[in-house]
Amino acid sequence: MELIDVPLIDLHEDISLYYMTASVLNPFPLEPFDMDTRYRHADIPKYRRANTRMVVGAVFPGLPWYSNGRITFKHYPKMDIVLEHLKLYRMLIRSHKELVMVTNYSVLQDLVYANNFKVGIMLGLEGADPIYDVNDLELLYDLGLRVLGLTWNYNNRYAASCKSKVDSGLTREGVKLIEKALELGVAVDLAHASRNTVEEVYYLTKKPIIVSHANARHICNVDRNLGDKTLEIISSSKGVIGITFIEPFVSKSRRASIEDLIKHIMYIKDNYGVDIISIGSDYFGSLNLNIVTGLETIDKINALWKTLLEQGLSKHDIRKIAYENALRALKNWIK
Repeated sequence: MELIDVPLIDLHEDISLYYMTASVLNPFPLEPFDMDTRYRHADIPKYRRANTRMVVGAVFPGLPWYSNGRITFKHYPKMDIVLEHLKLYRMLIRSHKELVMVTNYSVLQDLVYANNFKVGIMLGLEGADPIYDVNDLELLYDLGLRVLGLTWNYNNRYAASCKSKVDSGLTREGVKLIEKALELGVAVDLAHASRNTVEEVYYLTKKPIIVSHANARHICNVDRNLGDKTLEIISSSKGVIGITFIEPFVSKSRRASIEDLIKHIMYIKDNYGVDIISIGSDYFGSLNLNIVTGLETIDKINALWKTLLEQGLSKHDIRKIAYENALRALKNWIK
Protein backbone atom coordinates (compact mmCIF):
# COMPACT_ATOMS: atom_id res chain seq x y z
CA MET A 1 0.00 0.00 0.00
CA GLU A 2 1.35 3.44 -0.96
CA LEU A 3 2.19 5.47 2.16
CA ILE A 4 0.31 8.76 2.26
CA ASP A 5 2.57 10.58 4.70
CA VAL A 6 0.60 13.50 6.14
CA PRO A 7 0.74 14.87 9.69
CA LEU A 8 -2.16 13.78 11.90
CA ILE A 9 -4.07 15.64 14.60
CA ASP A 10 -6.41 13.44 16.64
CA LEU A 11 -8.94 15.51 18.58
CA HIS A 12 -9.84 12.88 21.17
CA GLU A 13 -8.01 10.00 22.84
CA ASP A 14 -8.61 8.79 26.41
CA ILE A 15 -4.98 7.94 27.18
CA SER A 16 -5.20 8.72 30.89
CA LEU A 17 -8.31 6.56 31.25
CA TYR A 18 -6.33 3.59 29.95
CA TYR A 19 -3.78 4.02 32.71
CA MET A 20 -6.12 5.16 35.49
CA THR A 21 -8.31 2.07 35.05
CA ALA A 22 -5.40 -0.34 34.49
CA SER A 23 -6.83 -1.13 31.03
CA VAL A 24 -9.55 -3.15 32.74
CA LEU A 25 -12.00 -3.17 29.81
CA ASN A 26 -9.53 -2.91 26.94
CA PRO A 27 -8.44 -5.97 24.91
CA PHE A 28 -4.75 -5.15 25.45
CA PRO A 29 -2.48 -5.04 28.50
CA LEU A 30 -1.23 -2.15 30.58
CA GLU A 31 2.33 -1.40 29.49
CA PRO A 32 4.67 1.63 29.24
CA PHE A 33 3.76 4.06 26.47
CA ASP A 34 7.03 3.70 24.61
CA MET A 35 6.41 -0.02 23.96
CA ASP A 36 4.87 -1.13 20.66
CA THR A 37 2.15 -3.11 22.39
CA ARG A 38 0.16 -5.47 20.18
CA TYR A 39 -3.49 -4.44 19.69
CA ARG A 40 -3.08 -1.28 21.79
CA HIS A 41 -4.89 1.59 20.09
CA ALA A 42 -1.93 3.94 20.26
CA ASP A 43 1.53 4.40 21.74
CA ILE A 44 4.67 6.26 20.80
CA PRO A 45 5.89 3.77 18.13
CA LYS A 46 2.44 3.72 16.52
CA TYR A 47 2.27 7.52 16.60
CA ARG A 48 5.58 7.60 14.75
CA ARG A 49 4.29 5.27 12.03
CA ALA A 50 1.06 7.28 11.69
CA ASN A 51 2.96 10.61 11.63
CA THR A 52 0.83 11.78 14.55
CA ARG A 53 1.77 15.31 15.60
CA MET A 54 -0.86 16.17 18.20
CA VAL A 55 -3.46 14.38 20.28
CA VAL A 56 -6.05 15.92 22.57
CA GLY A 57 -5.57 13.82 25.69
CA ALA A 58 -9.02 13.63 27.21
CA VAL A 59 -9.69 13.63 30.94
CA PHE A 60 -12.72 11.44 31.50
CA PRO A 61 -13.38 11.04 35.24
CA GLY A 62 -14.75 7.52 35.36
CA LEU A 63 -14.19 4.35 37.35
CA PRO A 64 -14.71 0.66 36.65
CA TRP A 65 -17.97 -0.58 38.14
CA TYR A 66 -19.41 -4.01 38.87
CA SER A 67 -23.08 -4.41 38.02
CA ASN A 68 -25.31 -7.42 37.30
CA GLY A 69 -22.36 -9.80 37.24
CA ARG A 70 -20.23 -7.85 34.79
CA ILE A 71 -17.68 -5.06 34.77
CA THR A 72 -19.07 -1.79 33.47
CA PHE A 73 -18.08 1.84 33.83
CA LYS A 74 -19.35 4.64 36.06
CA HIS A 75 -18.99 8.35 35.40
CA TYR A 76 -17.49 9.88 38.54
CA PRO A 77 -17.15 13.65 37.90
CA LYS A 78 -15.12 14.75 40.90
CA MET A 79 -12.33 17.31 40.82
CA ASP A 80 -9.92 15.09 42.75
CA ILE A 81 -10.25 12.46 40.00
CA VAL A 82 -9.65 15.15 37.36
CA LEU A 83 -6.47 16.23 39.13
CA GLU A 84 -5.18 12.65 39.17
CA HIS A 85 -5.71 12.44 35.40
CA LEU A 86 -3.87 15.73 34.86
CA LYS A 87 -0.98 14.55 37.01
CA LEU A 88 -0.81 11.33 35.02
CA TYR A 89 -0.57 13.18 31.71
CA ARG A 90 2.14 15.44 33.08
CA MET A 91 4.15 12.46 34.33
CA LEU A 92 3.63 10.64 31.01
CA ILE A 93 5.03 13.60 29.10
CA ARG A 94 7.89 14.02 31.56
CA SER A 95 8.80 10.34 31.12
CA HIS A 96 9.12 10.32 27.32
CA LYS A 97 11.24 12.68 25.26
CA GLU A 98 8.96 12.18 22.24
CA LEU A 99 6.00 13.81 24.03
CA VAL A 100 5.40 17.55 24.44
CA MET A 101 2.74 19.43 26.38
CA VAL A 102 0.80 21.78 24.06
CA THR A 103 -0.19 24.96 25.89
CA ASN A 104 -0.34 27.48 23.04
CA TYR A 105 -0.95 27.63 19.31
CA SER A 106 2.68 28.36 18.46
CA VAL A 107 3.81 25.06 20.00
CA LEU A 108 1.07 23.20 18.12
CA GLN A 109 1.99 24.76 14.79
CA ASP A 110 5.68 24.02 15.28
CA LEU A 111 4.93 20.37 16.06
CA VAL A 112 2.78 19.91 12.96
CA TYR A 113 5.40 21.28 10.58
CA ALA A 114 8.58 20.07 12.32
CA ASN A 115 10.99 17.77 10.52
CA ASN A 116 11.79 15.82 13.69
CA PHE A 117 9.27 13.54 15.40
CA LYS A 118 7.47 14.83 18.49
CA VAL A 119 3.88 14.26 19.59
CA GLY A 120 2.01 17.06 21.32
CA ILE A 121 -0.51 16.31 24.05
CA MET A 122 -3.18 18.97 24.51
CA LEU A 123 -5.19 18.38 27.68
CA GLY A 124 -8.99 18.38 27.47
CA LEU A 125 -11.72 17.83 30.06
CA GLU A 126 -14.62 15.66 28.87
CA GLY A 127 -17.62 17.20 30.61
CA ALA A 128 -17.58 20.31 32.83
CA ASP A 129 -19.40 18.58 35.72
CA PRO A 130 -16.37 18.62 38.08
CA ILE A 131 -16.09 22.41 37.80
CA TYR A 132 -17.86 23.79 40.86
CA ASP A 133 -17.15 27.45 40.15
CA VAL A 134 -16.23 29.03 36.81
CA ASN A 135 -12.99 30.28 38.35
CA ASP A 136 -11.94 26.64 38.75
CA LEU A 137 -11.31 26.73 35.00
CA GLU A 138 -8.47 29.20 35.60
CA LEU A 139 -6.81 26.74 37.98
CA LEU A 140 -7.18 23.93 35.43
CA TYR A 141 -5.74 26.24 32.78
CA ASP A 142 -2.66 26.80 34.93
CA LEU A 143 -2.26 23.00 35.05
CA GLY A 144 -2.28 22.81 31.25
CA LEU A 145 -5.94 22.35 30.29
CA ARG A 146 -6.72 23.86 26.89
CA VAL A 147 -9.93 22.08 25.77
CA LEU A 148 -13.19 22.07 27.72
CA GLY A 149 -16.07 19.73 26.91
CA LEU A 150 -19.28 21.19 28.30
CA THR A 151 -21.20 17.96 28.84
CA TRP A 152 -20.99 14.22 28.80
CA ASN A 153 -24.12 12.11 28.28
CA TYR A 154 -26.43 14.01 30.58
CA ASN A 155 -27.35 17.59 31.42
CA ASN A 156 -25.30 19.49 33.98
CA ARG A 157 -25.33 22.94 35.54
CA TYR A 158 -23.80 24.42 32.38
CA ALA A 159 -25.63 22.94 29.39
CA ALA A 160 -27.96 20.34 27.90
CA SER A 161 -26.45 17.14 26.53
CA CYS A 162 -27.10 15.14 23.37
CA LYS A 163 -29.34 12.81 25.38
CA SER A 164 -31.53 15.56 26.83
CA LYS A 165 -35.28 15.03 26.41
CA VAL A 166 -35.83 18.80 26.79
CA ASP A 167 -33.12 20.72 24.96
CA SER A 168 -32.65 23.78 27.17
CA GLY A 169 -29.25 24.70 25.70
CA LEU A 170 -26.85 26.79 27.78
CA THR A 171 -27.64 27.81 31.34
CA ARG A 172 -26.67 31.16 32.88
CA GLU A 173 -23.70 29.45 34.52
CA GLY A 174 -22.87 27.93 31.16
CA VAL A 175 -22.68 31.39 29.60
CA LYS A 176 -20.29 32.48 32.36
CA LEU A 177 -18.15 29.39 31.85
CA ILE A 178 -17.93 30.03 28.10
CA GLU A 179 -16.94 33.63 28.78
CA LYS A 180 -14.17 32.43 31.09
CA ALA A 181 -12.96 29.99 28.42
CA LEU A 182 -12.81 32.83 25.90
CA GLU A 183 -10.89 34.99 28.35
CA LEU A 184 -8.31 32.29 29.00
CA GLY A 185 -7.99 30.85 25.51
CA VAL A 186 -9.56 27.47 26.17
CA ALA A 187 -11.27 25.76 23.23
CA VAL A 188 -14.85 24.64 23.89
CA ASP A 189 -15.61 21.10 22.75
CA LEU A 190 -19.26 20.32 22.00
CA ALA A 191 -19.08 16.55 21.64
CA HIS A 192 -21.96 15.09 23.70
CA ALA A 193 -23.77 18.47 23.63
CA SER A 194 -27.33 19.13 22.45
CA ARG A 195 -28.17 20.96 19.24
CA ASN A 196 -29.38 24.06 21.09
CA THR A 197 -26.20 24.09 23.15
CA VAL A 198 -24.13 24.02 19.96
CA GLU A 199 -26.18 26.81 18.41
CA GLU A 200 -26.04 29.03 21.50
CA VAL A 201 -22.28 28.58 21.91
CA TYR A 202 -21.83 29.70 18.32
CA TYR A 203 -24.02 32.78 18.76
CA LEU A 204 -22.22 33.64 21.98
CA THR A 205 -18.64 33.16 20.76
CA LYS A 206 -18.69 33.49 16.97
CA LYS A 207 -15.85 30.96 17.06
CA PRO A 208 -15.47 27.78 14.99
CA ILE A 209 -17.57 25.05 16.59
CA ILE A 210 -15.44 22.05 17.58
CA VAL A 211 -17.10 18.65 18.06
CA SER A 212 -14.13 16.44 18.86
CA HIS A 213 -15.64 12.99 18.29
CA ALA A 214 -18.93 12.19 16.55
CA ASN A 215 -20.33 11.07 13.20
CA ALA A 216 -23.33 11.83 10.98
CA ARG A 217 -26.75 10.94 12.41
CA HIS A 218 -28.14 10.68 8.87
CA ILE A 219 -25.94 7.59 8.37
CA CYS A 220 -26.17 6.12 11.89
CA ASN A 221 -29.10 7.41 13.92
CA VAL A 222 -27.81 7.55 17.50
CA ASP A 223 -27.92 10.43 19.99
CA ARG A 224 -24.15 10.92 19.99
CA ASN A 225 -24.03 11.62 16.26
CA LEU A 226 -24.82 15.00 14.73
CA GLY A 227 -28.01 15.88 12.87
CA ASP A 228 -28.07 18.04 9.78
CA LYS A 229 -28.95 21.25 11.65
CA THR A 230 -25.90 20.84 13.87
CA LEU A 231 -23.68 20.10 10.88
CA GLU A 232 -25.02 23.28 9.26
CA ILE A 233 -23.95 25.27 12.32
CA ILE A 234 -20.48 23.74 12.21
CA SER A 235 -20.22 24.60 8.53
CA SER A 236 -21.40 28.18 9.10
CA SER A 237 -18.87 28.63 11.89
CA LYS A 238 -16.01 27.12 9.86
CA GLY A 239 -15.63 24.57 12.62
CA VAL A 240 -14.83 20.86 12.64
CA ILE A 241 -16.29 17.47 13.51
CA GLY A 242 -13.78 14.80 14.50
CA ILE A 243 -14.84 11.55 12.86
CA THR A 244 -14.85 8.81 15.50
CA PHE A 245 -13.93 5.16 15.01
CA ILE A 246 -16.16 3.54 17.64
CA GLU A 247 -18.46 1.01 16.00
CA PRO A 248 -21.87 1.92 17.55
CA PHE A 249 -21.49 5.44 16.12
CA VAL A 250 -20.58 4.12 12.67
CA SER A 251 -23.08 1.32 12.06
CA LYS A 252 -25.85 -0.23 14.18
CA SER A 253 -26.63 -3.16 11.92
CA ARG A 254 -23.29 -4.95 11.43
CA ARG A 255 -19.58 -5.07 12.22
CA ALA A 256 -18.37 -1.71 10.99
CA SER A 257 -15.63 -1.42 8.36
CA ILE A 258 -13.60 1.45 6.92
CA GLU A 259 -16.15 1.53 4.09
CA ASP A 260 -18.92 2.16 6.64
CA LEU A 261 -16.91 5.00 8.16
CA ILE A 262 -16.33 6.46 4.69
CA LYS A 263 -20.13 6.82 4.30
CA HIS A 264 -20.12 9.35 7.15
CA ILE A 265 -17.19 11.26 5.68
CA MET A 266 -18.67 11.36 2.19
CA TYR A 267 -22.10 12.42 3.47
CA ILE A 268 -20.57 15.31 5.39
CA LYS A 269 -18.27 16.25 2.49
CA ASP A 270 -21.03 16.16 -0.12
CA ASN A 271 -23.45 18.22 1.96
CA TYR A 272 -21.24 20.50 4.07
CA GLY A 273 -17.80 20.41 2.48
CA VAL A 274 -14.48 18.78 3.30
CA ASP A 275 -13.37 21.78 5.37
CA ILE A 276 -15.32 20.69 8.47
CA ILE A 277 -14.01 17.11 8.63
CA SER A 278 -11.23 16.06 10.98
CA ILE A 279 -10.29 13.03 13.09
CA GLY A 280 -11.43 12.29 16.66
CA SER A 281 -10.79 8.57 16.98
CA ASP A 282 -11.81 8.13 20.65
CA TYR A 283 -9.05 5.55 21.01
CA PHE A 284 -8.86 4.14 24.55
CA GLY A 285 -12.38 5.49 25.13
CA SER A 286 -14.08 2.56 23.43
CA LEU A 287 -13.41 0.28 26.42
CA ASN A 288 -15.38 -2.90 25.62
CA LEU A 289 -16.88 -1.52 22.39
CA ASN A 290 -15.48 -2.44 18.99
CA ILE A 291 -13.35 -0.16 16.86
CA VAL A 292 -13.96 -0.01 13.10
CA THR A 293 -12.32 -3.01 11.42
CA GLY A 294 -9.14 -1.87 9.71
CA LEU A 295 -8.56 1.06 12.08
CA GLU A 296 -8.01 -0.87 15.29
CA THR A 297 -4.76 1.01 15.91
CA ILE A 298 -3.65 4.49 14.91
CA ASP A 299 -0.83 3.25 12.69
CA LYS A 300 -3.46 1.84 10.31
CA ILE A 301 -4.65 5.36 9.45
CA ASN A 302 -3.05 5.12 5.99
CA ALA A 303 -5.80 2.64 5.04
CA LEU A 304 -8.35 5.41 5.63
CA TRP A 305 -6.40 7.89 3.50
CA LYS A 306 -6.04 5.32 0.71
CA THR A 307 -9.77 4.53 0.69
CA LEU A 308 -10.65 8.23 0.60
CA LEU A 309 -8.37 8.67 -2.43
CA GLU A 310 -10.18 5.80 -4.10
CA GLN A 311 -13.45 7.64 -3.41
CA GLY A 312 -12.19 10.60 -5.41
CA LEU A 313 -10.77 12.85 -2.71
CA SER A 314 -7.49 14.60 -3.48
CA LYS A 315 -4.31 14.56 -1.44
CA HIS A 316 -5.11 18.15 -0.52
CA ASP A 317 -8.46 16.94 0.85
CA ILE A 318 -6.60 14.32 2.89
CA ARG A 319 -4.32 16.98 4.36
CA LYS A 320 -7.37 19.00 5.39
CA ILE A 321 -8.96 16.03 7.15
CA ALA A 322 -5.70 14.84 8.72
CA TYR A 323 -4.62 18.13 10.27
CA GLU A 324 -5.35 21.40 8.45
CA ASN A 325 -9.01 21.74 9.45
CA ALA A 326 -8.33 20.98 13.12
CA LEU A 327 -5.35 23.34 13.13
CA ARG A 328 -7.45 26.15 11.67
CA ALA A 329 -10.27 25.69 14.17
CA LEU A 330 -7.97 25.49 17.20
CA LYS A 331 -6.10 28.62 16.10
CA ASN A 332 -9.27 30.63 16.69
CA TRP A 333 -9.52 29.45 20.31
CA ILE A 334 -6.03 28.74 21.67
CA LYS A 335 -3.80 31.72 22.37
